[in-house]
Amino acid sequence: MINNEMKSVEVLTYSEVNSVGQKRMGEPTTKTVEMFIKIYSQSNVADPRYLDVDLIALSKDYEISTSNVIKVENDKYNVKFILKTPRYLVLYLKRV
Repeated sequence: MINNEMKSVEVLTYSEVNSVGQKRMGEPTTKTVEMFIKIYSQSNVADPRYLDVDLIALSKDYEISTSNVIKVENDKYNVKFILKTPRYLVLYLKRV
């Protein structure tokens, strides 16, 4: 079921760091991966990993890290937290 709902998204990797330490300078390198994406809309959360999260995504690409930016259609999302499981990488995404 999850494999049927996977969609192609772009993973942006920035190579340069600005003065604040953010990897957002220069032209990013881009690769396309398949992800299962769902909107996270719960507001009253006890787990701090879910604070300020807009999307939760699953991917089989274990090279994605918190320094990447995920581009879903026309929106960009920072990878806020990653949970590595044996089958999928769980990504908690916050809109930029």
